[in-house]
Amino acid sequence: MKSIKKPLIKASLDKKDINCAHLEEIIYDSIFEMQELSFKISKVEFNGCVFKNIKFSGQDLADIEFTNCIFDTCDMSNINIDEKYFIRCEFNNSLLLGTSITNCNLKEVSFNDCNLKYANISCHFNEVLFKNCNMKCVRLFENSFKNVIFDSCNLSQAEIYKTSLREVDLSNSNIDDLNVDLESIKGAILDLNGIITISKILGIKLKM
Repeated sequence: MKSIKKPLIKASLDKKDINCAHLEEIIYDSIFEMQELSFKISKVEFNGCVFKNIKFSGQDLADIEFTNCIFDTCDMSNINIDEKYFIRCEFNNSLLLGTSITNCNLKEVSFNDCNLKYANISCHFNEVLFKNCNMKCVRLFENSFKNVIFDSCNLSQAEIYKTSLREVDLSNSNIDDLNVDLESIKGAILDLNGIITISKILGIKLKM
């Protein structure tokens, strides 16, 4: 499995208040810990920052660039993330339950042990890893995938439309009751259980 580049984070970071972020245009080499966002943040660039135990839920994020950032045990549930750049970022053990992520560009980004159940995603992906993620009932609509990896994810009852899965390996992920259009699933890499699931979608009866 191809590895995703890690964020470049300095050993020493400045401690800052997430609710003062809207006062700046560029924030470098900072750490935000154990806080709840109460102001809408827009048109801010974060570079080399760590967000640890930050509750974003309730505040949408618009037109923000995150480069070399780590989100550790953050709550981003039920928010709208729109028109963003995530470059060389890492999400660890974070909640994105019901989150809407649209019109974003994600490059060299990894999601590790995250909950994206019911998330709605329509983005451009380039070198993106989903590892041990709960993506049950996720909706992937009109995405552009390039070198996207799903490793041991739960994609049961997911909806995938107008999103080419060609050369995407789903063989060790759960795709039970997957809803997908024929053009999207063409060329995907599946195990036997996956083939059985897709055959049901196509109305094919397998004789074992």
